Amino acid sequence: MLGNTGALLTRRRLLGSIGVVAAASLITACSQPAAPVPTAAPSQSATLPPTSGQPTAAATQPTASTALVAAASAPSTAAGKLRFITWGDINETNLRAKYVNEFVQKNPQIQVQYTPTPQNYWDALQTQMAGGDAPDLYYLEPAHVVDLQCRGALLEIDSYVSRDKYDLSDFYKDGITEYTIAGKLWALPRDFANQDVFYNKDLFEKAGIALPPKDFNASGWTFDDFLQACQKLTQGSGPSKQFGFAVPTGFRAYMAFVWSNGGDVVSDDLKTCTLNQPNAVEALQFLDDLVGKYHVAPRPADMAQQTADTLFFTGRVAMTISIPANLGTYRKQIKSFHFDVAPPPMGPHGKARRVGGGGAGYGIYGKTKAPDAAWELMKWVTSEDVQKQEVDGGTSMGSRLSVGDYFVKVNQGKDPSNVGMFVQASKSYLHTDPHANGWLQAQNVLSKDLSGVFDGTQPAQAAADAVAKEMDPLLAKSCS
Repeated sequence: MLGNTGALLTRRRLLGSIGVVAAASLITACSQPAAPVPTAAPSQSATLPPTSGQPTAAATQPTASTALVAAASAPSTAAGKLRFITWGDINETNLRAKYVNEFVQKNPQIQVQYTPTPQNYWDALQTQMAGGDAPDLYYLEPAHVVDLQCRGALLEIDSYVSRDKYDLSDFYKDGITEYTIAGKLWALPRDFANQDVFYNKDLFEKAGIALPPKDFNASGWTFDDFLQACQKLTQGSGPSKQFGFAVPTGFRAYMAFVWSNGGDVVSDDLKTCTLNQPNAVEALQFLDDLVGKYHVAPRPADMAQQTADTLFFTGRVAMTISIPANLGTYRKQIKSFHFDVAPPPMGPHGKARRVGGGGAGYGIYGKTKAPDAAWELMKWVTSEDVQKQEVDGGTSMGSRLSVGDYFVKVNQGKDPSNVGMFVQASKSYLHTDPHANGWLQAQNVLSKDLSGVFDGTQPAQAAADAVAKEMDPLLAKSCS
């Protein structure tokens, strides 16, 4: 079982068929304009840390007691009572309430209790699993799938895919691969987004700097080019200083620099940490120097009261790393300048640009009492119809190729103009999280030991050596 940490969430009783309208009204009633929150960034836990990116400013959140319950009677091949939990801000919660309601209308013999859990999501999930009260369908990230599968917390879904002749070909290929272990499929991707460079076009033009390339295969845009741009974009001093770039501290975001310099975090056989090898260290030192040597990136102290996103919104940071799920928030917050997106810079030893990503997915609890019903709900929430609703709501780019085309179409004429690059990245340039044993604990090691790199106070080699020393024993552990 997963560790018994965090506060135990009280299980809500099923409310009956009238709960659809009542709960959906409650969710709508508590809606307020949300401040920026990443779609896939739940609160951190000691054993199940998020991997999707940098934390952003807090949003108005639904409480854990907000629930959507639906029930009725009608013909259906599956029936059951399901609990469904996700993280997310109020806008995402409203949208999910809507399409869960649609699911129940289509499958009225299936009862669904949807409980948004925006605060301490992983703590709550672990506690529920440890107490035998786990949700039937829940959010997870690819980095968690090895641990969850190992602990029996995921249901293998290959038999359902085969039974229903369920077509997986419309999903991004690696979006399916990242939930596949030893040839077996354990989850389906909600989205397959990537973390890229967001930049202030007006600041680039004002400084007379050529705009970054729009394509992953473009020439130029090297580490040196990136540094020179950061230096020209950094101006002033004190509390109003303008910085060129906000160095990211999230795994997927900073690893883009490592992967784009030919480095990696683990060996091909997933048994050894390779972050202390030359190419990886060189990329980490590049980030370290942006903060501590060149002073073109803010230190953590400079962001004590603000996030990288809020600094970007106010024009105090010219470049940051973010995800397509934040486009809606960016457009609401940015009114005084134009912004666009670009691939990461290429390191001197890189052979191809790579970005981190992979989004989040849906898993069925391994001990669910209603597996058939849970599978029906999983198919619905990952369907083309629902994913297009997410695109319309600005909360996702989807995990399907068909939805990627739709995502580009509906975002035409808006910032960022280079929106098609997100789809290009997901098709060919996204580096997924490793399927390594002990990976959850390894991420905690990365967060702890690389902190000196991100604030420019420790050489990258020393930090990476510390990571390797602690990570290797974790990677050597077997599933038990």
